[in-house]
Amino acid sequence: MLTATLVLALLANHATSPDDATIDGYVQSGGFDPVDADELADAINAALEGNDAARSALLPAASVDPLTMAVLALQLGEAPLERTRYRITHASVWFDASPGGARSAYSFVEVTRFNLGPAVRRSLEEAYGEDNVAPPEAFGEGPHTAWRLVTRPLRGNRALIVAAGRRTLNEDDAGREQCLGQPCLSADPGIDDLARWSAMAQADTPQNWLQPVPADGPVPPASVAHLIFDAIAEPETDGAVPSVSFVPDPDIEAVIESGLGQDAGVDASYRQHGLLDDSVSAIWERAAVLAGGVVFTATAYECARGPQFAEPGAFCP
Repeated sequence: MLTATLVLALLANHATSPDDATIDGYVQSGGFDPVDADELADAINAALEGNDAARSALLPAASVDPLTMAVLALQLGEAPLERTRYRITHASVWFDASPGGARSAYSFVEVTRFNLGPAVRRSLEEAYGEDNVAPPEAFGEGPHTAWRLVTRPLRGNRALIVAAGRRTLNEDDAGREQCLGQPCLSADPGIDDLARWSAMAQADTPQNWLQPVPADGPVPPASVAHLIFDAIAEPETDGAVPSVSFVPDPDIEAVIESGLGQDAGVDASYRQHGLLDDSVSAIWERAAVLAGGVVFTATAYECARGPQFAEPGAFCP
């Protein structure tokens, strides 16, 4: 894990050119402080060194997708917390790789980790009384933090870090945030109520997790992120290149919850929209990962017409 000293060392001012205005504005606006992208990439590659899931002829993180890269940045840059909710958003800005070459996209990713320890403790106090609840440190003490990354595919890297930024959120700001339409600071698990899910089905356990999986503890959030995001294709496009003077609305929104149930499980879900489909307006995917790495998955379809969601296990009209 990056120490607090190293995180502070990574916070650095850097020059902005007109071509970099949108990128630098994204990682430095709204209270974000810039982070040295090269040093951050070096730290991520060092953390993945020797891991089978990231093994390639290139750097260890070369095959990591943009969303997982952002979760890795936060996970390495912050002290661990037991009860958390991660919110991840992803937006794309398309560009021509070269004259006549294939089109690709910059990814603008924000990941926010909400410390739910205090919220869980308050809910237990209301139910059982303050004298019957463990002290705050038993639930996890630490700030709500957010990281922003801009990445692009380049030189064999799926998500080369172009720029990065970090901020902390106070309790009032965090309390106003929504995670897929639900309060981000809710102490209750919320993914089950997000969509009309198909029946949960056990999936094959990955042979190679991105990070080591404890035998009786929760799977690291970055490994769960890699599990659900790795297979996402690049967002579809109608051929129009959006203006690079602003960052478009997210095409993927996701939530990862850890430490909210009775066991050491992690529940994750994402919503991908903007599919250019006249039947399905958004696809929802879910993965519940139990201690030791046992995986259950479910899917839901948000409809472009008719009911909001297709019947569980069915398709939109």
